[in-house]
Amino acid sequence: MNELEKKKEALRNIVEYNAKLENGIENLVYELRTDEKEDTIEFLNTVVKGVNWVIEVTNLIMDFLNSDKQRIGKEEMNEKIKVLNKAISGKEKEEIANVFENDILTFLKCLDSAEEELCR
Repeated sequence: MNELEKKKEALRNIVEYNAKLENGIENLVYELRTDEKEDTIEFLNTVVKGVNWVIEVTNLIMDFLNSDKQRIGKEEMNEKIKVLNKAISGKEKEEIANVFENDILTFLKCLDSAEEELCR
């Protein structure tokens, strides 16, 4: 498997994982806004670990993702993560929900679109 095929495979793995992660984020946003449970904070930590994994792999294939046009902006992505970290540190549930809903889900969907463009 050459380098390009490895990067395509990594992107496919991200997208496969994203399907589960996006569902988890939607459930987390609901819990944060309306129905917090005993394990919501633990659930939040699990979702954050998942997002971190996606970001780590995305960083490894950034050159491939942006090979023909800008799809993912590293600085923009880092800024969204800083806002999320600040909201988590401040235990601002509504802000955490907003960042996940408006920024993180958008980022994951960009990766889904990139996979459609680059791997099919």
